[in-house]
Amino acid sequence: MKTRRIFICEDSFEGILSGVFDAYTCRYGHDFISLELEGDNQPQFFCEYYPVTTDIEKARKVGQAIKEKISAATYELLHEASLAIYPEKAEAIYHFIVLAFEMGPQVISHLSDNYVLTVMKLSKAVTRELQRLEGFVRFRELNNGIMFSKLAPKHDQLILLAPHFADRFPEENWMIYDENRKTACIHKAGLGWGMVSNIEVEKELMNHVSEEEDLFLNLWKSFAKTLTIEERRNKKLQMNMMPKMYWKNMPEVE
Repeated sequence: MKTRRIFICEDSFEGILSGVFDAYTCRYGHDFISLELEGDNQPQFFCEYYPVTTDIEKARKVGQAIKEKISAATYELLHEASLAIYPEKAEAIYHFIVLAFEMGPQVISHLSDNYVLTVMKLSKAVTRELQRLEGFVRFRELNNGIMFSKLAPKHDQLILLAPHFADRFPEENWMIYDENRKTACIHKAGLGWGMVSNIEVEKELMNHVSEEEDLFLNLWKSFAKTLTIEERRNKKLQMNMMPKMYWKNMPEVE
């Protein structure tokens, strides 16, 4: 029996697609290959390990093949799944792609396959949180005029949130900071947005809001408090509609 080959890739969409490219081109046989994330793999006996170097061109080729031979919607589905917090997502995405190249767009209906079901669940979890965040994001105007927002999402959401707010605030300088992953999306008025990784935003900077913003924050808190009817307060329903994990970045519930 063949020795199992395990490709170890970076935890990113480009990293996973690079791993898929290497797995395909080695022609070893999909049944004898696994794809795992860096840091999440557990060493196994009688396996060969191959580190994957994230290569944008390799990822582009795999992505283009998915769009042309399967569908653009499937590509977006896989992108969403890659942003989820799940240690075995690379393996699921890899085998989903293998099956998708055989079945075509109808692969998404093949829920009896565990890999397909996993990818669909991961995509749904990411999009569900994204929809919540689009309503829960709170910007504050800093002294330097930049609109700043701090988040702590469960999944890696900035790459999906950015287009939404770039469309809503195209003429504003704004920044959304993911404190869990130490990444930020930065938008320059009229010029678009970009991603920055491995940054620390000082707490003092986040609290240096403009005078107008400070006044608005107090008004917003008063407004939210005025609307509250204590006799009808339902904590369970409130946390269901507005999960507690987001409260610390929402001034009206501070």
